Amino acid sequence: MAFIKHRPEILVYVPREISPGVAFNVRAVVDCKHPVPVTSVDVELVGVCAWIIRTQNSRYRDEEQFFRSVARVHRGGELGQGRHEYPVRFRLPTDVPASYVGEALRIEYTIRVRVNIPWWPAAQASFLVQVNSGRTEVVDEQRVVYSSGARALQQHKPYAELSLGASTLRPGAALRGAVALSNVAYNTYRGLQMELVAAERYPTLFGQHSNHRRSHKWTIPIARPIEGKPIHFSLALPEDLVPGFTCGRCSLEWYLVLRVDVAWAPDPRMWVPVVVLGKRGDDKSEELRVPLAVGAERRDLVWRKVGEKTGFRYDGHALTTSVDGVDVRVTREHDGRRGVCLVATLSYPDLGVGLAIAGRPPEVRLLGRDQGQVTHLARSLADVVSRCPLVRADDREMRCELRDGGQRAHTLEGFVDGARALATTLARALPRIPPPACMAEMVPAWERTARALGGRLVHAAMRIEAATDQMPFQLKTHWDELGRPSRTVLELRPNGTIDTRYRMAWTIAQGVDSLVHGGLPLAELCSGARGLAIDAEHVRVVLSGPLEDPSREMERVAALVRVGHRLSGRAGVYR
Repeated sequence: MAFIKHRPEILVYVPREISPGVAFNVRAVVDCKHPVPVTSVDVELVGVCAWIIRTQNSRYRDEEQFFRSVARVHRGGELGQGRHEYPVRFRLPTDVPASYVGEALRIEYTIRVRVNIPWWPAAQASFLVQVNSGRTEVVDEQRVVYSSGARALQQHKPYAELSLGASTLRPGAALRGAVALSNVAYNTYRGLQMELVAAERYPTLFGQHSNHRRSHKWTIPIARPIEGKPIHFSLALPEDLVPGFTCGRCSLEWYLVLRVDVAWAPDPRMWVPVVVLGKRGDDKSEELRVPLAVGAERRDLVWRKVGEKTGFRYDGHALTTSVDGVDVRVTREHDGRRGVCLVATLSYPDLGVGLAIAGRPPEVRLLGRDQGQVTHLARSLADVVSRCPLVRADDREMRCELRDGGQRAHTLEGFVDGARALATTLARALPRIPPPACMAEMVPAWERTARALGGRLVHAAMRIEAATDQMPFQLKTHWDELGRPSRTVLELRPNGTIDTRYRMAWTIAQGVDSLVHGGLPLAELCSGARGLAIDAEHVRVVLSGPLEDPSREMERVAALVRVGHRLSGRAGVYR
């Protein structure tokens, strides 16, 4: 045996592409210039996860081995002069990560050939090989719309919504998406920036560290954005993307980061998690999916869907319905500096109870002229008013508000359901409102008069509603500021618009003799009355109040109807 041994030259031949789960061949070549005694020749494939730890004055490398496969291709003896080739077949597991070189994290695969020489340093060589990703299939994904925060929308701050055609990215492919900007009247938007960020996580002495590597950046110019109108974009993804992984104590995750450039305001940012897949080879059949609707388009879809689900009609601006005479309208409104809110408006016939509220939600109290009437309404509405916060009420309308932009279906649906529940309860409660205590004893006489006129008595307002010869008629009580019945008004609406020559206003102070007016029988009508008014649509006679027995005024009612006939052209007034 020669005292000085000559170490051989080592070469390795590997495929250009290596994929997990697919067997591949490696050819190790040991070229000996002189005969060399060896104890063994080993070929091994090793996969390690390495990370770089930086300190104030230095940096060092640490690593974890996650795969190793060794093949002994020669078991001892002398290698003669010349080339010795050793074919080896390896197979990587399907779940190993692809090769990756980042700023602080690396995935490396190495082919090592070791020629063990007795009583002499071994001849060895290491060769880095490139492993592609085995993750090429599109994973199940739930596409969503991302926003920069609902509070920003309500406070007139910069607000953006983002949707992607797919949250799975493929190297070299195109990524489609859409961005919608809101509150454009209150903010100056200058542009959009998209960044693809790799989040590298690796262990340190005191836990785990995360490093964000900016992989690629795109700028999307904008000019004069329209409120809520989607801005569509298509991004060409880089070819060198590597799928994310979790390998021991290390991991790689990908994010698409949207930054909205706003003048004189903090720039909103959205970090959208994405999944990077491997290349699919020559198959180009995968379709590009359209991004979900954002901004005004998404809101329109949400409102239309809620309308279909709740039974409300959606006209592009509001959700509407009617519940037993109570009309409900749900809209989205801007309330100055308080921002955007959902508004439900409930409209109903005149209650005539002096309804009002005190306080703000949730501490709201109903007010009115008569405590019994207020108590009845408060008890009826107590269980439903919390679902639709009441902010204003009067004898004809209630208004409910919710501090929400109406962007989320479940929130909007809950508010709409609350408005309908309030309308349903209110419709049941209105006919049961008791008469005011000060006129309770007069109710039987008012009911008899209502039946005689073929109409109905609204007990809460002490108002008779009827119609004669297709002319609507009301006999109603008016109240003073202290909640006392101050007068009674007879009101008739003739057919058609009243000519200007018959319009007038008269009071008792002018005397009955002044009531000669175009041949109308006004003296009979106004005898014992306090006033008369004729406008474009109504004839009103004012009497003292309260009226204990309305049947005593039936002759005056007949005179009012005759005047209505004349004003309607039935008695030759018009030529």
